[in-house]
Amino acid sequence: MTGRGLRVYAYGALLAALAALPAVAFFEDITVEIDQDTDKEWVGFYDQLETMLFTIKLKNTTQEVQRGKMWVYVVGETNTRGRKKDSYSMLDIQKMPVKLERYEEGEYQTKEIENDNVERWYSGSSTYYGVMVVIKDLDGNVIVAKSNRQKLDKLTDEIMKTKKGDTFDDD
Repeated sequence: MTGRGLRVYAYGALLAALAALPAVAFFEDITVEIDQDTDKEWVGFYDQLETMLFTIKLKNTTQEVQRGKMWVYVVGETNTRGRKKDSYSMLDIQKMPVKLERYEEGEYQTKEIENDNVERWYSGSSTYYGVMVVIKDLDGNVIVAKSNRQKLDKLTDEIMKTKKGDTFDDD
């Protein structure tokens, strides 16, 4: 086979391999933007009520329809004395389906979340710290994970294992 024939063959093989990939392989071409609306209100001498609402804006930058599920993890920083400084708790987890047509932008909103926070070291309560958005394809593979806190990006696996109300740390 000549050099040119080998290049044509290799190019054809590459095109065949790309055509065989499922559409979800291109799911990472979604951009994620997180907007938050948080408010704190004193409801007692030491008690605060935090209300949170998150808007997640997604943009599909491919020619493929993208489908999957999105998890929104709301993380709090634990106030308890004696715990590690970087101890967190899962304040809420919300799940919603995602479908984006080609080159489409979508906006998803969480339900309102309330967190009763007692500003005392012995309370065991948590103050809102950040939010993480995880998108999985239809097979359950994580395609996109993004947070509004850089520290949480490093804790993605730990966050996805934690249930609502449970605590975890950065170890």
